[in-house]
Amino acid sequence: MLAIYIDCGTSDEFGLLIDAQRVHEELQRLDIAHEYREFDGNHTSDVMNSTGDALEVFSEAMAFEMIAHTPDNREIYYRTKGTGPELLLVHGGWPVYFEPLVELLSPKYRCISFDRLGFRRSSHLARNTTVEEQATAIEAVHNSVTSEPAWIFGWSSGGNFALAYALSYPDRVKGIILVEPALYAIYPPEEKPPEEKPPEVERMQNEAMPLFQQGQVEKGWDKFIEAIFGWQRPSDQPPRTEEDLGIMRSFGYDQPVVITWYPSEAELHKLTQPVLIIEGDQSPAILRNICRLLDSQLVNSKLVTLEGQGHGMPNAAPKLVAEKLAAFIMGKTVRSKLNDD
Repeated sequence: MLAIYIDCGTSDEFGLLIDAQRVHEELQRLDIAHEYREFDGNHTSDVMNSTGDALEVFSEAMAFEMIAHTPDNREIYYRTKGTGPELLLVHGGWPVYFEPLVELLSPKYRCISFDRLGFRRSSHLARNTTVEEQATAIEAVHNSVTSEPAWIFGWSSGGNFALAYALSYPDRVKGIILVEPALYAIYPPEEKPPEEKPPEVERMQNEAMPLFQQGQVEKGWDKFIEAIFGWQRPSDQPPRTEEDLGIMRSFGYDQPVVITWYPSEAELHKLTQPVLIIEGDQSPAILRNICRLLDSQLVNSKLVTLEGQGHGMPNAAPKLVAEKLAAFIMGKTVRSKLNDD
């Protein structure tokens, strides 16, 4: 049994409040976990008062942590929470479970977050990763949860792998939500000659990546952050934990393919599922340019800008992101460019 939820109006005209209280007391006596609530109202207002609270309780109860296995028997740790249409959540270079976003979405969606291959509790790598094995790992999680198609959400470099998954398994994806994907190989900003790379990418390749390859993961991470976000770590910051350093090492194995991979124009035109691209107006120019260029190359996409937000918006502004995502899934924000021709 997942959960027990009981509530009753304090003015219930059928005298059910007494019965509800008795059941509550008996469950307490038997030490059976349950949720009991009383609200101001009568019997006819029960549904209006109960539905949201009950969904919250059962959504919390339907949270599971499990392990999926890839065809070559690598372990991918994942967790699910909520009920409704499945939504795969793909993290970027720093693993997160999207807790603030999941709390808002799980009453309506079955949220599936996981440690990507190479990160945290999933099987680790001792070499650079590939797009193919990351897509295979996502499919392993997806297949462990459901055989039905799902929506997929990717943040930062997680957007790269979400896009790669949709291209590799098109029949498994209903639609895609990308929050500032790190598709650095898309091509330089329009004001630069096409053969030039953005200076941020040059710095990642020439300054950050050699440090990762030499095993200096902390310095490599700091160089990467400085290159993209222009932020330098203050010298008075506390030492990084072993877990932090492990994540940075995994990040270093991610970046070669993140920096160099981008699908061809022909591949992008095969992607007919609706795509929502979300950018923040306070994000670095290179990330915003990627969003705009990607939107111009997809056949069924919509670009949305969140005012006052930066790259961390899924955690910093989860309500805004959840609203845009929910509207997208409901079909209210995306129209196919194919129908415009």
